[in-house]
Amino acid sequence: MDPIGGNILIVDDDPLILKTYDRIFHSEGYAVKTAASAEEALRLQEVRPYDLILLDMILPGMNGIEFLRTCKKLRVNPLVIVITGFATLDTAIEATKLGAYGFIAKPCRIEDLLAKVDQVMLQRKDPLIAFIKENIRSIQSREAVAQRFGVSPGTVLNRIKRTTQLSFFEFLQSCRIDQAKNFLEETELNISQIAERVGFHTPQAFTRTFRRLTGYAPRQFRKFSRLHLN
Repeated sequence: MDPIGGNILIVDDDPLILKTYDRIFHSEGYAVKTAASAEEALRLQEVRPYDLILLDMILPGMNGIEFLRTCKKLRVNPLVIVITGFATLDTAIEATKLGAYGFIAKPCRIEDLLAKVDQVMLQRKDPLIAFIKENIRSIQSREAVAQRFGVSPGTVLNRIKRTTQLSFFEFLQSCRIDQAKNFLEETELNISQIAERVGFHTPQAFTRTFRRLTGYAPRQFRKFSRLHLN
Protein backbone atom coordinates (compact mmCIF):
# COMPACT_ATOMS: atom_id res chain seq x y z
CA MET A 1 0.00 0.00 0.00
CA ASP A 2 1.26 3.51 -0.78
CA PRO A 3 2.31 5.63 2.21
CA ILE A 4 -0.64 7.49 3.70
CA GLY A 5 1.42 10.42 4.97
CA GLY A 6 0.53 13.27 7.27
CA ASN A 7 1.98 15.35 10.10
CA ILE A 8 2.26 13.72 13.51
CA LEU A 9 3.28 15.28 16.82
CA ILE A 10 4.49 12.76 19.43
CA VAL A 11 4.39 13.94 23.06
CA ASP A 12 6.27 11.80 25.60
CA ASP A 13 8.91 12.44 28.25
CA ASP A 14 10.77 9.20 27.47
CA PRO A 15 13.54 10.03 24.95
CA LEU A 16 13.80 6.38 23.87
CA ILE A 17 10.10 6.26 22.99
CA LEU A 18 10.37 9.55 21.10
CA LYS A 19 13.34 8.27 19.13
CA THR A 20 11.67 4.92 18.39
CA TYR A 21 8.34 6.38 17.30
CA ASP A 22 10.11 9.08 15.28
CA ARG A 23 12.05 6.45 13.34
CA ILE A 24 9.07 4.14 12.83
CA PHE A 25 6.62 6.77 11.61
CA HIS A 26 9.22 8.42 9.39
CA SER A 27 9.81 5.03 7.76
CA GLU A 28 6.06 4.79 7.12
CA GLY A 29 6.01 8.11 5.24
CA TYR A 30 4.82 10.42 8.00
CA ALA A 31 6.31 13.81 8.87
CA VAL A 32 7.12 13.65 12.58
CA LYS A 33 7.79 16.23 15.28
CA THR A 34 8.44 15.32 18.92
CA ALA A 35 7.87 17.10 22.22
CA ALA A 36 9.05 16.08 25.70
CA SER A 37 6.27 17.97 27.53
CA ALA A 38 2.71 19.17 27.07
CA GLU A 39 3.88 22.76 27.35
CA GLU A 40 6.26 22.25 24.42
CA ALA A 41 3.45 20.58 22.46
CA LEU A 42 1.21 23.62 22.98
CA ARG A 43 3.97 25.91 21.69
CA LEU A 44 4.47 23.74 18.62
CA GLN A 45 0.73 23.82 17.90
CA GLU A 46 0.86 27.60 17.80
CA VAL A 47 3.37 27.39 14.97
CA ARG A 48 1.52 24.81 12.87
CA PRO A 49 -1.45 22.44 13.14
CA TYR A 50 -0.85 18.69 13.18
CA ASP A 51 -2.97 16.00 11.59
CA LEU A 52 -2.58 13.85 14.70
CA ILE A 53 -1.06 14.03 18.18
CA LEU A 54 0.13 10.90 20.01
CA LEU A 55 -0.07 11.98 23.65
CA ASP A 56 1.40 10.30 26.73
CA MET A 57 -0.79 10.79 29.80
CA ILE A 58 1.94 11.04 32.45
CA LEU A 59 4.18 14.02 31.70
CA PRO A 60 6.34 16.44 33.72
CA GLY A 61 4.45 19.61 34.55
CA MET A 62 1.15 19.60 32.67
CA ASN A 63 -0.18 16.06 32.26
CA GLY A 64 -2.20 14.65 29.37
CA ILE A 65 -5.61 15.46 30.83
CA GLU A 66 -4.53 19.04 31.57
CA PHE A 67 -3.21 19.33 28.02
CA LEU A 68 -6.62 18.30 26.64
CA ARG A 69 -8.40 20.72 28.97
CA THR A 70 -6.12 23.56 27.88
CA CYS A 71 -6.82 22.77 24.22
CA LYS A 72 -10.54 23.00 24.96
CA LYS A 73 -10.16 26.33 26.74
CA LEU A 74 -8.13 27.70 23.84
CA ARG A 75 -10.73 26.38 21.37
CA VAL A 76 -8.02 24.24 19.78
CA ASN A 77 -9.26 20.82 18.77
CA PRO A 78 -6.37 18.61 17.69
CA LEU A 79 -6.97 14.98 16.82
CA VAL A 80 -5.40 13.11 19.74
CA ILE A 81 -4.66 9.47 20.48
CA VAL A 82 -3.71 8.98 24.12
CA ILE A 83 -0.99 6.40 24.80
CA THR A 84 -0.21 5.56 28.42
CA GLY A 85 0.91 2.82 30.76
CA PHE A 86 -1.37 4.15 33.49
CA ALA A 87 -4.68 3.50 31.80
CA THR A 88 -7.79 3.41 33.95
CA LEU A 89 -11.42 3.42 32.89
CA ASP A 90 -12.02 6.81 34.52
CA THR A 91 -9.00 8.33 32.79
CA ALA A 92 -10.05 6.91 29.44
CA ILE A 93 -13.57 8.29 29.82
CA GLU A 94 -12.32 11.71 30.88
CA ALA A 95 -9.79 11.88 28.03
CA THR A 96 -12.47 10.89 25.52
CA LYS A 97 -14.88 13.51 26.82
CA LEU A 98 -12.14 16.12 26.51
CA GLY A 99 -11.76 15.29 22.83
CA ALA A 100 -9.31 12.38 22.59
CA TYR A 101 -10.07 10.27 19.52
CA GLY A 102 -8.66 7.04 20.90
CA PHE A 103 -6.92 5.44 23.84
CA ILE A 104 -4.09 2.87 23.64
CA ALA A 105 -2.46 1.26 26.67
CA LYS A 106 1.29 0.74 27.01
CA PRO A 107 2.98 -1.50 26.23
CA CYS A 108 1.39 -1.62 22.81
CA ARG A 109 2.45 -3.52 19.73
CA ILE A 110 3.92 -1.25 17.06
CA GLU A 111 1.72 -3.00 14.48
CA ASP A 112 -1.41 -2.07 16.45
CA LEU A 113 -0.31 1.53 16.87
CA LEU A 114 0.50 1.89 13.17
CA ALA A 115 -2.85 0.36 12.23
CA LYS A 116 -4.67 2.85 14.47
CA VAL A 117 -2.76 5.82 13.08
CA ASP A 118 -3.26 4.67 9.48
CA GLN A 119 -6.99 4.32 10.15
CA VAL A 120 -7.22 7.85 11.53
CA MET A 121 -5.24 9.34 8.64
CA LEU A 122 -7.28 7.53 6.00
CA GLN A 123 -10.43 8.87 7.61
CA ARG A 124 -9.09 12.43 7.47
CA LYS A 125 -8.09 12.15 3.81
CA ASP A 126 -11.19 10.45 2.36
CA PRO A 127 -13.59 13.09 0.91
CA LEU A 128 -16.51 10.68 1.30
CA ILE A 129 -15.85 10.46 5.04
CA ALA A 130 -15.48 14.23 5.27
CA PHE A 131 -18.76 14.70 3.40
CA ILE A 132 -20.63 12.52 5.89
CA LYS A 133 -19.13 14.39 8.84
CA GLU A 134 -20.11 17.75 7.35
CA ASN A 135 -23.67 16.72 6.50
CA ILE A 136 -24.79 14.63 9.46
CA ARG A 137 -28.04 16.57 9.75
CA SER A 138 -29.32 15.74 6.28
CA ILE A 139 -27.81 12.34 5.44
CA GLN A 140 -30.17 9.46 6.08
CA SER A 141 -28.82 6.60 3.96
CA ARG A 142 -25.68 5.30 2.32
CA GLU A 143 -27.59 5.35 -0.98
CA ALA A 144 -27.72 9.16 -0.78
CA VAL A 145 -23.97 9.30 -0.21
CA ALA A 146 -23.37 6.84 -3.04
CA GLN A 147 -25.39 9.00 -5.42
CA ARG A 148 -23.46 12.12 -4.36
CA PHE A 149 -20.10 10.47 -5.21
CA GLY A 150 -21.22 8.38 -8.17
CA VAL A 151 -20.36 5.06 -6.51
CA SER A 152 -22.33 2.05 -5.35
CA PRO A 153 -23.78 1.77 -1.82
CA GLY A 154 -21.44 -1.18 -1.31
CA THR A 155 -18.45 1.03 -2.07
CA VAL A 156 -19.64 3.54 0.52
CA LEU A 157 -19.88 0.79 3.11
CA ASN A 158 -16.45 -0.62 2.22
CA ARG A 159 -14.73 2.77 2.46
CA ILE A 160 -16.30 3.46 5.84
CA LYS A 161 -15.41 -0.01 7.11
CA ARG A 162 -11.83 0.36 5.89
CA THR A 163 -11.25 3.71 7.60
CA THR A 164 -13.39 3.43 10.76
CA GLN A 165 -14.17 -0.27 11.34
CA LEU A 166 -17.82 0.78 11.66
CA SER A 167 -20.94 0.20 9.61
CA PHE A 168 -22.47 3.17 7.77
CA PHE A 169 -25.14 3.65 10.43
CA GLU A 170 -22.68 3.27 13.31
CA PHE A 171 -20.34 5.83 11.76
CA LEU A 172 -23.16 8.29 11.08
CA GLN A 173 -24.42 8.00 14.65
CA SER A 174 -20.88 8.42 15.99
CA CYS A 175 -20.42 11.62 13.96
CA ARG A 176 -23.74 12.95 15.23
CA ILE A 177 -22.82 12.29 18.84
CA ASP A 178 -19.39 13.92 18.39
CA GLN A 179 -21.06 17.06 17.07
CA ALA A 180 -23.61 16.93 19.88
CA LYS A 181 -20.74 16.89 22.40
CA ASN A 182 -19.45 20.15 20.93
CA PHE A 183 -22.89 21.75 21.20
CA LEU A 184 -23.26 20.59 24.80
CA GLU A 185 -19.84 21.94 25.76
CA GLU A 186 -19.82 25.22 23.85
CA THR A 187 -23.45 26.41 23.53
CA GLU A 188 -26.58 26.85 25.62
CA LEU A 189 -28.79 25.03 23.12
CA ASN A 190 -31.32 22.76 24.81
CA ILE A 191 -31.53 19.03 24.20
CA SER A 192 -34.32 19.30 21.62
CA GLN A 193 -32.40 21.91 19.63
CA ILE A 194 -29.22 19.85 19.66
CA ALA A 195 -31.07 16.67 18.67
CA GLU A 196 -32.57 18.44 15.66
CA ARG A 197 -29.27 20.03 14.61
CA VAL A 198 -27.38 16.75 14.55
CA GLY A 199 -30.07 14.85 12.64
CA PHE A 200 -32.21 13.02 15.20
CA HIS A 201 -35.97 12.96 14.68
CA THR A 202 -36.79 13.17 18.40
CA PRO A 203 -34.98 14.25 21.59
CA GLN A 204 -35.76 10.83 23.03
CA ALA A 205 -33.92 9.02 20.23
CA PHE A 206 -31.00 11.40 20.61
CA THR A 207 -30.82 10.87 24.38
CA ARG A 208 -30.96 7.07 24.04
CA THR A 209 -28.20 7.04 21.45
CA PHE A 210 -26.04 9.52 23.36
CA ARG A 211 -26.29 7.44 26.54
CA ARG A 212 -25.52 4.22 24.66
CA LEU A 213 -22.39 5.63 23.01
CA THR A 214 -21.01 7.73 25.89
CA GLY A 215 -22.43 6.23 29.08
CA TYR A 216 -23.95 9.60 30.02
CA ALA A 217 -27.23 11.38 29.44
CA PRO A 218 -26.68 14.62 27.48
CA ARG A 219 -27.33 16.85 30.51
CA GLN A 220 -24.93 14.78 32.62
CA PHE A 221 -22.27 15.12 29.94
CA ARG A 222 -22.74 18.91 29.80
CA LYS A 223 -22.38 19.19 33.57
CA PHE A 224 -19.36 16.85 33.64
CA SER A 225 -17.50 18.55 30.80
CA ARG A 226 -18.00 22.07 32.13
CA LEU A 227 -16.97 21.03 35.62
CA HIS A 228 -13.66 19.73 34.26
CA LEU A 229 -13.05 22.71 31.99
CA ASN A 230 -13.42 25.31 34.75
